Amino acid sequence: MSRPAWCRILRRRIVGRPAGNGPSVEATRSGDLRQKLVALTAEVVQTEDELAALESDGQLTLGATPASAVQIPRMPAEKIALFLDLFGTRRSVYPKRWESSKTGKSGYSPACGNDSFANRQTGICQKPKIKCAECCHQRFPSLAEHAIEAHLRGEQTLGVYAIGTDATGRFLSADFDGEGWRDDVLAYRESLMPSAHGVPCRRVRPR
Repeated sequence: MSRPAWCRILRRRIVGRPAGNGPSVEATRSGDLRQKLVALTAEVVQTEDELAALESDGQLTLGATPASAVQIPRMPAEKIALFLDLFGTRRSVYPKRWESSKTGKSGYSPACGNDSFANRQTGICQKPKIKCAECCHQRFPSLAEHAIEAHLRGEQTLGVYAIGTDATGRFLSADFDGEGWRDDVLAYRESLMPSAHGVPCRRVRPR
């Protein structure tokens, strides 16, 4: 016994109609892939964080032999050359970290050959009363190999000036604080990826 015409029409409408306003299969799959990508990116960031911790806050270890086959500088001279290539924007002067034993305050100021206790007693060095940029006795050393080697060995903490005398730079640094810093790092990296043009993005733990 054949079904009425209206029953056959109703069945075609129920079986063949799209799933209303709900998401399509492609949209659902796309959402799943995006969530997977976010999870993988978070895992990569966590792995980099663990590696940075194992490498003493991201500093290169002089004399260490890498276990991987990746071409990583091994000799001190190679690591110093890499440091200069990445961060040596301005080499005529560099900042050096200081810390006050009385107040506990710390900061960075230009390294100077006349910055010593004896010169402060004789008045040659009068900081912080006179700023380094205004001092007539300034003797700024260049960012030389021996200073970088001492920094990499942990004997002193140096900084670099990101902007050169020609108003150009070699790197861009961003600081993230607070409980949500991991999410901020992910968002920052994702925002840079479309326009980075192959520029590497790395996360380094501060002191």
